Amino acid sequence: MEVATKKTFSELVDQFLEQDCCSGADLHVTDRALFSRFRTFWQSTSEETAHPALLGQFRVALIERGYRASGGKRPRWHGLALRQGKKKG
Repeated sequence: MEVATKKTFSELVDQFLEQDCCSGADLHVTDRALFSRFRTFWQSTSEETAHPALLGQFRVALIERGYRASGGKRPRWHGLALRQGKKKG
């Protein structure tokens, strides 16, 4: 009998950061660009179809991993950037 393993939100965030992002002291990315890419990733990998607080939970997960943001309502994340050449869709 094969048992399917459902990834937790935290595991999906880790997978996204590993696959779609790079870290470095001089890097930064807008919240809008980062979340847009994460939402597409999440929709393609998660079994859930709707998540009422996806943006908030994603931001908390980034802070828990040591990333910091500045800029108030539309923050810019420091120490993180999206990998180039990633196909859309």
